[in-house]
Amino acid sequence: MANLNVSEKNRDIRLKATIWIWGLSIVLLLACVPALALTDQGILLPLAVLVATVISTASIWIFGNSKSVDNDLELQNLKTRVSNLEVIADVIDFDKKLINEKIKE
Repeated sequence: MANLNVSEKNRDIRLKATIWIWGLSIVLLLACVPALALTDQGILLPLAVLVATVISTASIWIFGNSKSVDNDLELQNLKTRVSNLEVIADVIDFDKKLINEKIKE
């Protein structure tokens, strides 16, 4: 179940990044309208914006998945190991207190 939650988080991050990219590209395309009206070669600028948007979106969806899932799994394993070590340390401290009490008696 934990792995499913990690995948959902990554999808949300990728989706949010995609929304930001396309939202900003729309603003850039609207900014290109005066360039289209003023020049004959103005069509190149909106095409460049669209190509950059498509490439960035594809790279987010292709490369944004594998490393973060592995890192999240490794982080979860490390947290589990640390919590186990804390339990062991608490048991050792409790044993030391018992031994000290027995020695004082």
